[in-house]
Amino acid sequence: MAASYSRLNQRRGGSCILCRKGYKSTELDVTKTFAEDKHFEICGIQLDKPKIIVLSIYRTPNSDVKIFFKHLSNILSKLRNKKHKIVICGDFNIDLGASDKNSIQFKELIVNQGLQYHINKPTRLNKCIDNIISNIDGAIGETFNFYLSDHNTAQTITVEHQDLNNNRFYNMTLKDLSKENINKFVNYIGSISFNEICELNNVNDAFNEFHDLLTLFHKLCFPTIKVKIKQNNKKPKWITKGVKISSKTKRLLRYKYYLNKNSENKQQFKTYSRLLKKCINNLQSLCNRRVIALSRNKVKATWDIVKKSMGNVLPREFIGSIIDNSITLTSGSDISNKFNNYFIDIANNNSFNSINNNNTDLLSIQSQDNSIFLEPTSATEIYWVIHSLKNTKSAGYDGITTDLIKYIARYIAPPLEHIINLSFEQGCFPDRLKLSLIKPLHKKGTKSDVNNYRPIALTPILSKIFEKIMYKRLLKYLDKFEILVPQQYGFRQNKSTTMAIFTLVKNILENMNTKKPSCALFLDLSKAFDLVDHNRLIEKLEKYGVRGPAKKWFQSYLSNRQQITRLAKLNKVTNTIEDFDSVPRTNSCGVPQGSILGPLLFLVYINDLPQSISHQCVLFADDTTIIIKSNQPQNLSSQVNKALGEIIKWLDTNKLKINISKTNVIYFKTWKSKPIQLNVSYNTSVIEQIHCSKFLGITVDEHITWKTHIENVCVKINRFVFALRKITCITSMQTALMVYHAYVCSVIRYGIIVWGNSSDISRVFIAQKKCVRAMFNIDWCDTCKPAFQSNNLLTVPCIYIYEISKFVKNNPQFFVSNNNINKRKATHLEFQLPIPRLELFRRSCIYMGPLIYNSLPKTITGLPPNKFCVMLREWLCQQCKFYNCERSVRYRL
Repeated sequence: MAASYSRLNQRRGGSCILCRKGYKSTELDVTKTFAEDKHFEICGIQLDKPKIIVLSIYRTPNSDVKIFFKHLSNILSKLRNKKHKIVICGDFNIDLGASDKNSIQFKELIVNQGLQYHINKPTRLNKCIDNIISNIDGAIGETFNFYLSDHNTAQTITVEHQDLNNNRFYNMTLKDLSKENINKFVNYIGSISFNEICELNNVNDAFNEFHDLLTLFHKLCFPTIKVKIKQNNKKPKWITKGVKISSKTKRLLRYKYYLNKNSENKQQFKTYSRLLKKCINNLQSLCNRRVIALSRNKVKATWDIVKKSMGNVLPREFIGSIIDNSITLTSGSDISNKFNNYFIDIANNNSFNSINNNNTDLLSIQSQDNSIFLEPTSATEIYWVIHSLKNTKSAGYDGITTDLIKYIARYIAPPLEHIINLSFEQGCFPDRLKLSLIKPLHKKGTKSDVNNYRPIALTPILSKIFEKIMYKRLLKYLDKFEILVPQQYGFRQNKSTTMAIFTLVKNILENMNTKKPSCALFLDLSKAFDLVDHNRLIEKLEKYGVRGPAKKWFQSYLSNRQQITRLAKLNKVTNTIEDFDSVPRTNSCGVPQGSILGPLLFLVYINDLPQSISHQCVLFADDTTIIIKSNQPQNLSSQVNKALGEIIKWLDTNKLKINISKTNVIYFKTWKSKPIQLNVSYNTSVIEQIHCSKFLGITVDEHITWKTHIENVCVKINRFVFALRKITCITSMQTALMVYHAYVCSVIRYGIIVWGNSSDISRVFIAQKKCVRAMFNIDWCDTCKPAFQSNNLLTVPCIYIYEISKFVKNNPQFFVSNNNINKRKATHLEFQLPIPRLELFRRSCIYMGPLIYNSLPKTITGLPPNKFCVMLREWLCQQCKFYNCERSVRYRL
């Protein structure tokens, strides 16, 4: 027995830890300080090999949960600075599978300390009251029942870790992209005369000649070199000679104290340890600030530093084997071919919703009298298009990156002008640009199953130049003649997920406010982008006015497209990473993944869906939601079934597939409304009626209370409390604030216009204040107001006011202006307030939006949108006393 705690005031009870022989363990004295009968019965040990602290905790069912939370928080704060991993095993008598107040608070406490719980199954009857909590990444929890008690008598965690041949490095071949080689490449390209290419009149001949020159000098200037990639064993730069000497002195003082445990030796050791820790934190902070300052992506550099300091950086993992029909494939070539075949066949061999539906009617699409004109491009346009591309390290099959293309943009723009204009005139897309490189990315589950991977498609950078120039012309044409339906919010300028969410919520709440029974059908389309029928897409483009050379160009762009899958595999004999390419295969359907034109072409393909159904719908690319309302509740089921039939008919006609098992329906009601069972089905499949569903990352519940969504937001925010505390210690306050705005604020802001005035919003504000306390080291009993004010941070209520006011300013079409109702009735209010029948409606974005906007100072609302946002933020920062939205509405300057 390595450690134990026995109850002091009662017989029978406590906790203990048994340690296997051979492991050297030390009992933690700090646990005895916090141990308390019934409330917090704890013991703990420390292992040095491996570096793990193990705690065993028992809490009786009827004890005070507040004392438990207080003691657990305090002891974790004490152990936070140790470099050991923490594992907590215990019977907490708090059900982590529930969503009551105690369970939520326990989960938040766990996440705040950078921990996670590993047992998700019931451990006693139907409750998950026993658990293992740790900060070990990759740990997997399991339960075993030996039927020795009414609990599952064993819970374990195992850690999956790939051993890279026990070596601290592996070899890898890379292109030598030194500054000297880049300058050499730019000089070579600048000295080439492209006159011969500009005299060629065949698109493929001209592009092939151009591409050959580019790839030739690319190979000459950037030879492949072998490098050793170390496995995170490099000594940190802040470990100086002085730190080593001071650390040795600290160890000697500790040893001195163990030999003679008097108060003088103890105080000497503690004082020196405190000063050394402060010195090390300052050195770490100075070193990390320098790394971040020199980094191009400062947020990524910051998180890399945090992950390293927390010990969460694992070695690079590789696909070792794949199981195919009970046969294990280990060869790199076999695995890459298996992946490529899987990614191709999953789209080509898809079964659709109905059988033998050959309807190709396009009568629902109004034929355009106008036709698109492909305006010739210029070298200047090409130059700016190249520089508008995102800087990424990834490259297509030819290995040419965006950075290199930007270096030579002024030299390659003139020949590309000739080739692209030739491409537009002849309606021909270069064949070499139709080859995509696919890399498999593991999603979840077993790594030996191809079904658990998704493809990451990389198209050549030169293809993106062609596509972006065509994209600008096609989008300009579609916008000019208002061809894309207003119900589509995806991949469009001046449209956003926020607008789509607002539209859905507005329709639902207006139906509830006018006593009209309504529901929403949330459709799940299976691999919609991959199943687009090329012939059908060309027919639709022609109907919309894409004719002549433009039609031929898109036919060429979509036809004979190929893909190869590249797999990186570790050769354990030579300890070298080797790339294996599959055999190329032709993809006969779908819009090109990883392309610029793909999303826009999909919008064209799905554009006639709203015209094919008799109900309101909200689209965001392939995310499709249908809002069905009825005058009588008993008629709602038949209306939903009718709408589903219309959708299935359209999907069959367009060769898309609905995933019935993931499609669901919600009936929206007030707490006083009678429940209605919607019997919705298609063929033999039943559509599940659920209580809440995710729509574009926002969890919508049947009562529109936003309780579930707020729980999810709090979980996300609480994950950053520990991280922000760590960042503040090892970097600068400026970096911590940057991470706070990039991560915490972005989580709070997203969709807050619809859920920001709910009754549970105070929970999000509390989570936000935890983050602020962590950054500025503010005690839990002290106020956060000075930190908010001095750093110009908006509170959650202020963020809500800012976002909803900005939404009203930028989208007045969603609200009723007083000027449009009665111009003779002068009023100081800009927007009319809708009449609320329900309290739910009065607290909603439809009512609160114009109410808050009307309450703002006229010196702000009279400004143009860009200045409006700046001045509104400044004003809200001054009014930090806005700790709830109702108070801000009553306050007038």
